[in-house]
Formats: sequence, structure tokens, C-alpha cells
Amino acid sequence: MLMFWIDFLARLRLWRQRKRTRTLLASFDDRMLKDIGLSPADVRREASKPFWKQ
Repeated sequence: MLMFWIDFLARLRLWRQRKRTRTLLASFDDRMLKDIGLSPADVRREASKPFWKQ
């Protein structure tokens, strides 16, 4: 039962991190995106994913 809760909490942390990362990425301007090799379309595609999708 303990492993269930450990896995559950790890999954929640992962989902939260994905949400934060996608939100941050969506705030980047075109220059910043170019610096990291992404296009606005890449960011829109990634930011539109639900938090549970990788």
C-alpha cells in the first residue's frame, strides 16, 4: 500500500512539473524560442497537451 502512495505522489509531481514547464515555454518570445531551437508552432503543440500527456 505504501508503494501505491509513493507512486501516486511521484505521478502528481510529474504532472505538476509538466504543467509548469509548458506554461513557462508558452511565455517565451520568438527570440527566446529561436535560441533553444523551437518554433512558435512547436510551443503551441506542446502547450496544448493535457498535463498527463508526455
